[in-house]
Amino acid sequence: MAERANPGVALRRRLEALLGADPDEATPETIEQLVRDADVLGKNSISELAADIPSGGVVWGADALREVARSRGFDGFQDISGLAPGTLPQAGANSPAWLLGARVAKTLRAQLGLGATPISNKKLADLASVSERALLADVRDPDLSFVLDDEQSGCRLVLRPKRLPGRRFDLARLLGDRLMNPGSEKLFLATRSRTFRQKAQRSFAAELLAPFEEVSVLLKGMALT
Repeated sequence: MAERANPGVALRRRLEALLGADPDEATPETIEQLVRDADVLGKNSISELAADIPSGGVVWGADALREVARSRGFDGFQDISGLAPGTLPQAGANSPAWLLGARVAKTLRAQLGLGATPISNKKLADLASVSERALLADVRDPDLSFVLDDEQSGCRLVLRPKRLPGRRFDLARLLGDRLMNPGSEKLFLATRSRTFRQKAQRSFAAELLAPFEEVSVLLKGMALT
């Protein structure tokens, strides 16, 4: 209880847990770097970054993220297609992440009048206010997909997957993350971890790109042929 009452100690304990370490057993340099970056990029964002490290992610610092964003990223996400005020679905206390993500995607599709139509590369890029080149570019193997929006780098998008379907999916994930987490965050991540936020992203992207009801109808039709 004493540790929880101390914001600095509580943050360190939370980061240790996300790293899969017991109290005081994580590498001190890693914890201190994450704490410093949390002050710059936001505690929630750094928590998502820490949760990815046990599953093979690299310990990215703020300076390294800025350099990757500058050298490999694309301008974007400055004027994303949002939802009408007051229409963002909210997660209940016990609502699963997949349900929140799917609801937000359905709401966005309805407000944009997309119906059941497929989303082209250009349309998806336009939703995130990014050039279509971000989806078609030759990738030099960055370790994760993210959007970094700060004074030094500007607002830059980096996509990890080499293949186009994966890049489309990660771009949709980051779009959903921005919609579901408005506020003062400067770093938005699509990682391999299974936190609530990452699960909600994946559900949003799946529903946005391939609405479940339409896929279900298609599969039923295939089963009858």
